Amino acid sequence: MRPKQGKTLLIRIAAISIVSVLFIALAGLLIGCSKISDSLAGITLGTPTAENTFTSMGQVNAFIGESAKQGLTEINFNIAIIGEDDLKHAGDGMNTFYGKPESYVVNHEFMKLDDIIPGEQVNVKNITTTIKRSNNYYIVDYIKNGKDIPEKMDEAQQTAERLMQMASEVPHQPGASDYETALKAHDWIVENFEYARDIDEFSTQNGSFGALVNGRTMCKGYAETMALYLTCYTDTDNEMIVGDAKNAPDAEWVGHAWNLVNMDGGWYHVDATFDDPEGSTGSASTHFYFGQSDHVMSQDHTWLSASGTPCESGDFLYYRNSGKFVEGWDAFRGMMIAEMKNGDPSFLEVAAVGVAPDQKSMQFMYKANKNLENIIFSTLSCENTSVFSFELYYDQQ
Repeated sequence: MRPKQGKTLLIRIAAISIVSVLFIALAGLLIGCSKISDSLAGITLGTPTAENTFTSMGQVNAFIGESAKQGLTEINFNIAIIGEDDLKHAGDGMNTFYGKPESYVVNHEFMKLDDIIPGEQVNVKNITTTIKRSNNYYIVDYIKNGKDIPEKMDEAQQTAERLMQMASEVPHQPGASDYETALKAHDWIVENFEYARDIDEFSTQNGSFGALVNGRTMCKGYAETMALYLTCYTDTDNEMIVGDAKNAPDAEWVGHAWNLVNMDGGWYHVDATFDDPEGSTGSASTHFYFGQSDHVMSQDHTWLSASGTPCESGDFLYYRNSGKFVEGWDAFRGMMIAEMKNGDPSFLEVAAVGVAPDQKSMQFMYKANKNLENIIFSTLSCENTSVFSFELYYDQQ
């Protein structure tokens, strides 16, 4: 589902599986990836404990996602409190970058009394789940490890070839920072992909294949491509994240996917879909959603299945790093005048604290550049900081 477009800066959201209210309530029970990795070997048919028995679907999905990343196609675990009706929805709202649950069977069930829920007797079920590997799993294995993509997986092969072409167009420079690397990938993705409104959320087009091979996709394709590039061609830690997003305070929450990226020691959100201003190829890339903290992202995003790594670094990373972050009207006006005197820029963006200009107050820009004919600007704000995006048009005579 996609919001109706307007003249202000458009935020792109794309439908993937909508997460239930129950799932949101259980989100706080997620276990981190490091804990999942450590516990994989301990999930057996043996005695259930608090460590190898899951009590929320958030824990189940996080375990499945990490197992898929490790290439496992069959896993075994215990559940308590969770019902089989809940298990039928395993995979809803989870990160399916490497794979997703395909089927499950209940091996046996029994009552357990001790440390799962101290002092309570609970019904424990032992579950075996099969996992279907995604195309992305085989692409990563092919590019990073030199493993052949299985025969008849034409879409995976085509996607891998196009990813290699992307890597040649956005080469990872030795010595480049994580920030520089992620920024180049972000801008390439925004400028080369078109947001597609008419793709079914379960179609392969809504993923890395649609994005890289056809150039048209929904949010999942933007996010998967970013994750594939960073994983296959850089040492930058990253992961895809899923949840819900909305484009206005009173808008409907819909399923969405984006990325978490560790840039030079701090984790940040990167949402290339939201930074696509026109939803078409060749558009200038905006950066409001590049390098944001949990604090800023939480105003219009919610997320459930991540590593548990908090993004607590400073807000508005792109604008601070690029020298486009100012405080107060005088600093804002001075920066805009300097930009206008430096040629005829067609697009400008700046983050400003305590500034709320309107069309009338922007008249100084016409004086700074006599060729300027029209200004269209839009804003996105979080508390007292606003990001202004300017489209500038000049007299062609």
